[in-house]
Amino acid sequence: MKSLGKSGAAVFSLVALFGAASAYAQTQSSAVELGRIHIHLRSVGSDIDRLFKEHFAADASVLTVGVNERLARGLTAFQIGNYTEAAIVLLDIVDDARFQASVAFDEALYHLAESLYRNKNYFGAMRHFLQLVERGGRRWRPDALRRLIALAFQERRYADIETLWALLVKTNALGDDVDSPYLRAKALYNIVEDIPQATEAAVKEGRRARDAFLSIPLASPFLLRARFHVVALWVREGKYKEAIAAAVEALKLAPATEEERRVVDLLNLALGRVFHDLKDYKQAEDYYTRIRHTSDVFDESLFELAWVHVKAKNFKQALRTADVLMLLPDSPLLPRARLLQGNLHLHLAEYEKADKTYEEIIQLYKPLQDEMAKFVSKAEAADGFFRRMITENLDKFDFAAIFPKIASRWVKKDLDVSKAVSLIADVRGNEASLREIDRILSHLESSLRAPNKIDIFPDLRDARARALGYENSILMMRRQLTQVEAKLFAGKLSEAEQAELVEIRKRIATWEEKYKDAPKTREDYLNRRLTSEARFRKQDHELFRLLFELEGRLAQVVALVKYFNDTKKSRGISEDQERIFISQIDLEQKTIREMIREIETARKETARGIAQLSLEDNAAEDANVREKLKEALAGEQAFLRQLRSRLSGEAARLAEKADDDRTTMDTLSLRLREFQSRLRREVEKKVIGLQARVNAERKEVWKFRRESKRYSGESETLAGKVAHETFDSVRRRIGDLVVEADVGLIDVVWKKKEDNSKKYTGTLQDREREMKTLEKDFKELRSEDDDAAAAESKEKKKP
Repeated sequence: MKSLGKSGAAVFSLVALFGAASAYAQTQSSAVELGRIHIHLRSVGSDIDRLFKEHFAADASVLTVGVNERLARGLTAFQIGNYTEAAIVLLDIVDDARFQASVAFDEALYHLAESLYRNKNYFGAMRHFLQLVERGGRRWRPDALRRLIALAFQERRYADIETLWALLVKTNALGDDVDSPYLRAKALYNIVEDIPQATEAAVKEGRRARDAFLSIPLASPFLLRARFHVVALWVREGKYKEAIAAAVEALKLAPATEEERRVVDLLNLALGRVFHDLKDYKQAEDYYTRIRHTSDVFDESLFELAWVHVKAKNFKQALRTADVLMLLPDSPLLPRARLLQGNLHLHLAEYEKADKTYEEIIQLYKPLQDEMAKFVSKAEAADGFFRRMITENLDKFDFAAIFPKIASRWVKKDLDVSKAVSLIADVRGNEASLREIDRILSHLESSLRAPNKIDIFPDLRDARARALGYENSILMMRRQLTQVEAKLFAGKLSEAEQAELVEIRKRIATWEEKYKDAPKTREDYLNRRLTSEARFRKQDHELFRLLFELEGRLAQVVALVKYFNDTKKSRGISEDQERIFISQIDLEQKTIREMIREIETARKETARGIAQLSLEDNAAEDANVREKLKEALAGEQAFLRQLRSRLSGEAARLAEKADDDRTTMDTLSLRLREFQSRLRREVEKKVIGLQARVNAERKEVWKFRRESKRYSGESETLAGKVAHETFDSVRRRIGDLVVEADVGLIDVVWKKKEDNSKKYTGTLQDREREMKTLEKDFKELRSEDDDAAAAESKEKKKP
């Protein structure tokens, strides 16, 4: 027994030793885990300090870091095409007086202006580009000047371009810029076009424009177009020799694009016209025949080539050329070409063909002449009628829609009509720009009234996401601390205490399960917002697809109505049939428009949903779960604290260290609350500032709209007059065509009569010649008879 007692004592000593070793290992493991938690806690504390400094410190060096990060966010939004968000982020930098001296300020200002430009807010873009030019920064000033030149050209402020160009040249930063030199040259060219020809001012401005075009570098993609304008300027001055030399030189350049191939066609057309005017018909024919069959000026080249053959008295070749032109069904030159065919048939004494051609012209265009005359007699005051048509169809206006189908061909290439259409396009562009500004301002005002105002400012939204991420990190560290501390009590709890701890941990597990799907980090918060936004975007994409289909259906209905109106006479449509058709069409249009309105309303709701997406979504629920989990963890920690007396040595020291870290966590949590509070105040301050900016912008928009309405009224009046005058011009041309065809028929009759008269006169002349010959023969015969009779009488009288 004694020896057994010793062995048992040895075993128990070994077990005790093993238990002590296990406890020591557990303590060491807890020490390592606490060390990791402590390091992570210090890192989070440093991040929170940095967060405060970036947003609320007054130190300039810290502010520089802040502005650079905001600029990076703005540029990221810009690069992915989110120009509205980019503008908001960058406007926050530009509006902050503290950043005026920052190196990043000019870059922010430039990209703000560019974001507004790409959002079609041209007025706002111009103001900020001008502000950048006035600041005089070397890096972004040239880019701002280039964009201002483009904007000035777009708005036809050609005189301003020369001033901007001079400033751009001063920067010595033209570099690879190919657009600005060409726009400047084209602006000078447009100025020349508005000056009467053969004046000293026209020559002077023409020289400036020509020099500008000639200065375009050889590598420029605008080189061929520049050289074409040089030719046009020489022709405008009447200097054909110089124009020919410039055109021949330009044609040595190889065209690389379809646009350049079209310029080559125009150069050949110009040379054909020049040689035609110089009466060098062989050269003119050579250049006219170089124009491609697929060119949009092919019909012009054929018509002018036909006249070259006429001038060269090659009438059969002229007729063949006119025949080819008649194979181009959409050419506005068809009526004149048809008349030329009739005249050529007449000249070649092909009377039946000439007669048939003139008859066809009359049959085709006389009803059209009557229809247009009837239209004018029924319409209200002509200028007002056309102006009303323009204003009612400003978004999708087409002059050709005013004219009957055949007559509309003549309108397509009318220069005055083109200018009027361009004028209306400018007005429409201004209106679209103002509508876009209204849309952005309304979006901002809606956001300013929403509860989630922080999402208007992406940098503050990001700061809030970071703060929430740090708050969650601290909560997770609290959980880890409690788990480590619980390990220190291993083997020191009674069964009742263990049972109580199990119940506490069940409560913790319940809230951990609810907390599992909540965002934990900054990336989680932002990704949740992006996921919700993607859902809205998908919905909007589907709505847009439906809207596109409906607008396509509406366009088909409009085309069907036009086809019905153009063909109802030829198809013999009765009044009852027309009434039924109109009733069905009206119902269809009404249904489609109602569906379009519903989809547009749904898209607005979707846009509003996107605008109201926020980090605040589910925030209250997240905060509640986080707080409940924190309370449950505090319950476990309080339970363990009651048993703290059981710990000794290293374990007790580690428990105290855990308390120190909890104190630090409490301090950091209070700092994060303070940060959130200051962030809310900052948001309110920015909202007030942004609302003031929106109000100021509204005033500017109101001024622009007032000016735009004045110009719009003037342009609509002018366009109405142009449309009316063009309508009258087409009507007169159709009338002239019919008259010329009538005259052609008369000429055919007279020609036939002349030919018959010539034949009759020729027959009389032949008979007269025959009579004269007969008389001569008769006289000669009489003379011979008289001589014979005299001789016979003389013989009789002989003895």
